[in-house]
Amino acid sequence: MGPDFAACVRALSATLLAEQSVLPVTEREKEAVADHLLSTAGRMPDHLRLALRAATLFFDALAYPVSGRPFHQLGLARQQAQVRRLNRLPIGPIRSLTGFYRILSVHALWSLAESRAALPRHG
Repeated sequence: MGPDFAACVRALSATLLAEQSVLPVTEREKEAVADHLLSTAGRMPDHLRLALRAATLFFDALAYPVSGRPFHQLGLARQQAQVRRLNRLPIGPIRSLTGFYRILSVHALWSLAESRAALPRHG
């Protein structure tokens, strides 16, 4: 299977969330964050949505030369290594893309945590 936008968004957001150590992240929260990112991308104007999709698919395919597979099919450790490796390259758009997803992922996670904290506790 080749590059896949939704699978890459899910893998990249999970990878970036694993790097932050402020909040423990459950699988359910990772899914909710990825769903939020995909929903946000889906609501973008066409010119932004298509550019984000193309950049994300390109990012997914950048793992092929090193691993022979797209980013979303790598294990977490290899995904983290790939993000670190790509962020060291002198290619600003790659750092901008991972920064964009990092900011949105952490924001979505904190929003989930705030929502959870605001819920009335029973018992």
